[in-house]
Amino acid sequence: MSMVKRIFYLSFPQNRNMNKFIIFFSAISLLLSSPITAQPTPENAVGSIKIAVYDHIENKPIANAICCIPEIDTYFYTDENGYTQVIDIPLNKKPSATTYLAKSWSNVTLLVYKDGYDDFVLYNVKVKADYTRSLERIYLYRENGAKKIHSSSELPDNDWTLELLRKYRR
Repeated sequence: MSMVKRIFYLSFPQNRNMNKFIIFFSAISLLLSSPITAQPTPENAVGSIKIAVYDHIENKPIANAICCIPEIDTYFYTDENGYTQVIDIPLNKKPSATTYLAKSWSNVTLLVYKDGYDDFVLYNVKVKADYTRSLERIYLYRENGAKKIHSSSELPDNDWTLELLRKYRR
């Protein structure tokens, strides 16, 4: 029996199951307290997205909606089924302001336009390397008098957020 086990068993001689529980609990606690380190996105990585645009009232696809991704300065049009082609996005084209903690994804902005509809902006769209993400059902609202802008923002991965909080907590 190793010295560590002997000390543990001598500390709690009345119950060996309790010793096993304490060892198991200690191991789990150590694992949970270990930092979660996201691997940075490789330098030449490419991710993809495909976008579907729909009328929010009729729930029908919108053809010829313009989808722009400013980070790559490119425009795409939806087909008669409301879909864009698969859009390849170089993930490290632009340095990120969030270099204080490595991320396994990159963020882009999505702008959607169509005459007769309010504009739509989706911030922080997550794009991961070697993965095609489908943005199903981006709903556009019909113009009703003055043109409005509808916007939304995606949140970062939960594990990354927890690691960020852990890293900077005082």
